[in-house]
Amino acid sequence: MWSSSEAFLRFVQSKPYELAVSERDARIITALPVVERVFRAGSVIVEEERATRTHTFVASGWAFSYLAMANGHRVINDFLMRGDFEGAQQTADGARRTIQARTDVTVFEIDARRAAECPILAMFIFRLFARNSCVAAERLASISRRTPQQRLVRLFLEIAHRHEQADLGSLARFEFPFTQRDLGDALGLTAIHINRLLRLLRDQGSLRFQHRTVELPSRPALARATDFNPGYIHFPG
Repeated sequence: MWSSSEAFLRFVQSKPYELAVSERDARIITALPVVERVFRAGSVIVEEERATRTHTFVASGWAFSYLAMANGHRVINDFLMRGDFEGAQQTADGARRTIQARTDVTVFEIDARRAAECPILAMFIFRLFARNSCVAAERLASISRRTPQQRLVRLFLEIAHRHEQADLGSLARFEFPFTQRDLGDALGLTAIHINRLLRLLRDQGSLRFQHRTVELPSRPALARATDFNPGYIHFPG
């Protein structure tokens, strides 16, 4: 049976990362103290306002990150799947968002200071931070400047590409175990508005979302109509 460090090495060498690792780098990575954890559906993986010195890599399952508002509402920052990454938060007031498991989730955790001892891993983590910033920038652009329908379509197109990158399925059909309320909290819309948009897209034959599954029979046309380019979500392998 592999150790957690050996399992982590195989994880970064496989999809979606496909990180090219030399024999020397492999020895360094397998010597690092990596912890593999399983979080049951509904449990908290990272808690807001609690400082953490570990980097977290999602290996399987679905989670979501959110910011709790003082008025009781929440803002979902992202929906997380295999390959997604949450960097250590060592600011004075701790992590800026909560990460919660929607399904059972397996993660690898590695101390940020120890990860910095491996040059190839440190550089890769730096690039993962940059990728996260690009995803956040696209989400901000959608909420501030795109129409509600464009926001929803582009989110599903992005998730489809991330799903394919992780070798979890095709671009045309993928699992998405979240609710219309979750979508609204991610896109700055009400659940009622999301419901209307989904009905409209379904009637147009462009998109179907039911039974925890999204189908995109008109994906190329949707990408052209919303000017979607997945370059910002490519992994820096």
